[in-house]
Amino acid sequence: MKLKDKVVAAFSGMTALHAAAALGRGGACAAILADARFTAINARDARGKTARDLAEASEHDGVAALLPPGAHQLFAAAQAGDAARCAAILAHGGFTAEELNASDNDGGATAMHAAATTDVCKMLLEDARFTEINAADKSGATAAQLADDNGHRDVAEMIVADERCTDDI
Repeated sequence: MKLKDKVVAAFSGMTALHAAAALGRGGACAAILADARFTAINARDARGKTARDLAEASEHDGVAALLPPGAHQLFAAAQAGDAARCAAILAHGGFTAEELNASDNDGGATAMHAAATTDVCKMLLEDARFTEINAADKSGATAAQLADDNGHRDVAEMIVADERCTDDI
């Protein structure tokens, strides 16, 4: 195999975030992540590696620390009530059910806990990968309970109306 072919194979399927992470360019990673148009945080290259995987494999621990787990962007968009961003993130095929259901903070909250609007809540409920509708955060509160406690009665009612929900508010 020629050198050119080896280089093309090595970079196949990479996003700009993959390249920046692999090269240890923390500033570039931060700029890419800050761009709302970038939703491929957990995209996998041709070898099945995420940008975070490449940073860790290259021992760029500082850069790897900048790259949040997959739940981060969805959690932030849900918390902001940004339905368009949530839709873009959910449409990305690179997210697994485990990533979408993951807790994103020390409090154990999921994107459903963070859902600030009925549009975001509906999107999460309709995504077959989002299965942890009854998950409790570290304080023991479910998303429905948290929504109700925080005055988001419409979101709480939408969650409780889902047949998978075991809550009663």
